[in-house]
Amino acid sequence: MPSMSFRRTMRLAFLSGLVVATFTSTIGVGSARGASLEDIKKRGYMIVATEDDYPPFEFVVDGKPMGYDHELLAILRKSAGFDVRQ
Repeated sequence: MPSMSFRRTMRLAFLSGLVVATFTSTIGVGSARGASLEDIKKRGYMIVATEDDYPPFEFVVDGKPMGYDHELLAILRKSAGFDVRQ
């Protein structure tokens, strides 16, 4: 059974995502629109941003970024067909 802190972290992550989704669907994203996959492929790279202060998703150990998001970025870099810049 997952620990209480893991369940709490996952619950907070879900609620944060829900708040962001509700906020953006209510007011719209305006000019802060991301590039389409076609645009990214044409440019040859995608830029992503992370904040390494949200374990277990993003954190730093001995100066190296770690966590779920960094693992997902590694998978994306291997399979995307374009450069992923962080």
